[in-house]
Amino acid sequence: MKYFKYIALNEEIINHFTNLHPEVKNFLNNKKQFIVRIMPKLYPCLIHCIISQDYSNNQVIKATTNLANLVKNKIKVNKIIYLQKDILSKAIMSEQKASLILSISKDIKIKALKLKQCLKLDEQGVINLFKKYKSLKTNTIKLFCIFGCFKKNIFCDHDPNFIKGLKIFLSAKETIDKSLLNKINLKYSPYNTIFSLLMWKIYNDSKKY
Repeated sequence: MKYFKYIALNEEIINHFTNLHPEVKNFLNNKKQFIVRIMPKLYPCLIHCIISQDYSNNQVIKATTNLANLVKNKIKVNKIIYLQKDILSKAIMSEQKASLILSISKDIKIKALKLKQCLKLDEQGVINLFKKYKSLKTNTIKLFCIFGCFKKNIFCDHDPNFIKGLKIFLSAKETIDKSLLNKINLKYSPYNTIFSLLMWKIYNDSKKY
């Protein structure tokens, strides 16, 4: 889907973050900007996050490519709601996700769900907004909060790749349990979004070697 945009994180914010937490400097290149891929359009971002739920990178690429081809790169509410469920299911390789996407899209169409509200709500408010959709996972909403709504203090402890990056970052044998995650969450607040992005970066960089 051609809805991505690349932005560099504010250098002043990054400097303040690293001054507060010098232990992260070893994982950041001072000569290279911290670039993030975002999706500035809320609806395509939400659809992408739903498709990504519990999928590997290869599955995400295949499913999003299939969907983009199906709707001719126009990820819009009116394009999605008129798709037959079985056709959408086949394209994104999941009947459950197809049902969820169609349900959310229909609610947006009739204005029972207003995505722009997400820009004004905090993380818990966004989670509450989507709580009626039982198959929509908390981690999916957190990803939407970061890559669609650009919220600043999102701690993605439910994400498996975040945890993999965290293990490399900690370089210790201590068990990553709920108690430790709560301490890390408090430690890096209000910069948990940057910390989450850094953990993903560490994990993705580790795959190159």
